Amino acid sequence: HSKGIATSRTTPYNAKGNGQIEKLNKTLWQAILLALDSGKLELSQWESVLPQALHSIRSLLCTSTNETPHERIFTFNRRSPTGTSLPTWLQNPGKVLLKSPVRSSKLDPLVQEVELISCNPQYAHIRFPNGREETVSLRHLAPKESSTNDYFEPENGILPQEVGDSLDLSPGSRYVPEAISNSQSPTPMMYNQPEVISDSQGSHPMPEANIDSSPVQDSYDMQGE
Repeated sequence: HSKGIATSRTTPYNAKGNGQIEKLNKTLWQAILLALDSGKLELSQWESVLPQALHSIRSLLCTSTNETPHERIFTFNRRSPTGTSLPTWLQNPGKVLLKSPVRSSKLDPLVQEVELISCNPQYAHIRFPNGREETVSLRHLAPKESSTNDYFEPENGILPQEVGDSLDLSPGSRYVPEAISNSQSPTPMMYNQPEVISDSQGSHPMPEANIDSSPVQDSYDMQGE
């Protein structure tokens, strides 16, 4: 204003957001709702189950990295309220995968299947197919493919519901605050939308051309006549 230039204060039309944090907050809130439902608690008591929900997320094994979020930051297992927690596939004896320490050729397999006998938070007692037993570090073990694909290949082709889908999140329920249930969504809901049908091969039939079957006279013959 001092230079004679008109200025105004406004907020950006599309505010910048953090999608990764928003996704984590959604997962955390759904874990809190499940903990409240399991303990028959009210929504106002969400702080009492927050440590339990955070522990369940931080100790969840990622099958792509074979580590939990806690293990990716720290080099030791996370302690639960009752002691040190272990993944489910390490709590029961069975078949696991062991990283091959020595490979004479690039065609040799990266891992080999062994039998898990027992383990503690640092080491595991395993048995090789030839009967030899050895103690190895848990960092060299990984779950079998069948144990990591249970979610993607369920029986009868039915996938389990997403976490929190079975809860009553309709307006007026005890899991939805009154301020949210009474407010109207700023995004309009669209109903009775026409169904869009697309060809699986990406091609559509062309309309039939109207071809005249009558013979066409030669222009030179017409000029000769």
